[in-house]
Amino acid sequence: MPRASRKAHEGFEAHHRRAVLQVLLVLTAVCGAAYVVINLRAEQYVLMVIELLMTVFACTLLFVIRGTRHLKAWTIVFIIPFYSVMMYGFYSPETEITVFGWVLVIPLLAHLLLGRRLGAAVSVFFVGVAGVLFLYRFGGDAIVQAPGSIANIAMATATVFALSHFYEASREQAERRLSEMAMTDSLTGLPNRAYLEQLFEDEKQWHMTAGTPLSLLMVDLDFFKQVNDRHGHDAGDAALRAIAGVMRDNLREHDTVGRLGGEEFAILLSDTDVHQGLMVAEGLRRAIASHGCHHQAHMLRLTASLGVATLSLPDETFADLLCRADRCLYRAKHAGRNRVVADTTTAAPSETTPSIRPSSGATSPK
Repeated sequence: MPRASRKAHEGFEAHHRRAVLQVLLVLTAVCGAAYVVINLRAEQYVLMVIELLMTVFACTLLFVIRGTRHLKAWTIVFIIPFYSVMMYGFYSPETEITVFGWVLVIPLLAHLLLGRRLGAAVSVFFVGVAGVLFLYRFGGDAIVQAPGSIANIAMATATVFALSHFYEASREQAERRLSEMAMTDSLTGLPNRAYLEQLFEDEKQWHMTAGTPLSLLMVDLDFFKQVNDRHGHDAGDAALRAIAGVMRDNLREHDTVGRLGGEEFAILLSDTDVHQGLMVAEGLRRAIASHGCHHQAHMLRLTASLGVATLSLPDETFADLLCRADRCLYRAKHAGRNRVVADTTTAAPSETTPSIRPSSGATSPK
């Protein structure tokens, strides 16, 4: 999964797990308070103190997890003591055999909170410990030694484990597909603006740390409305898909092209300064101009105007950089279309045209 889609998926997943953990913490606090009273009346003071500590811990975590970026770490910090207290309850001579009904909760909570892989590992460990404690305490009882008793318990636990694992695997897969759909333009199959914005934030942080340049191209197809007006929107859609393929085929492996909407596209160029961006843009302009799109009996030929801008300030946002590239794109349109204009920030915008080689500034070869 691409980085931006993966990050979106992680964001959706974190929201889901945070909600589940909040519910568990509330239930732990409420049930813990009830067990404090029950154990106090039963004069089981060790269990009472443990339940009281878990109740206070759960209430504290309710506030901690609201804005934390380390949700999985805090989940582990809670779930391990939570299951450990459960194991102590299984071990304690004062508890009845019915307390082992809580074993069925172990795989369910572990998968909901920790995911398919880590949840399975935690479940296997604590269910195994619970099984050993059960046999240690009640293995000699007649009801346990009855034919099929152990098999019933084992099969019920295994069923809950399998269903929890299957549910979590299906949920993760569905959520991953939804996050990818949310980041993809349905017509061209290219990433959409939301994807580019997220990728820009990731790339900006990396490039600012490494001290390497990051540039953005904005691409607009010239006179595209005429294609729709003369040949219909089916032809326009076919042309957009064809141009999307041209850009994918003519960009470098580490560049990312996405569709902003309509006939506008944006391209993030990693490790690329304004001079290199001009060369990439000029090569792309030529590739688009030389490509013909067949639609029914028509040959559609399009040209593009491109604007280039390079990240210059650490607090610059995707919208800021896109606005600078858009201004260059406007200049390219105003100058006659089918050309590239770059924002050098410290000098007049540089320009390439299909027939005139610039005499100064950052240029690309004709």
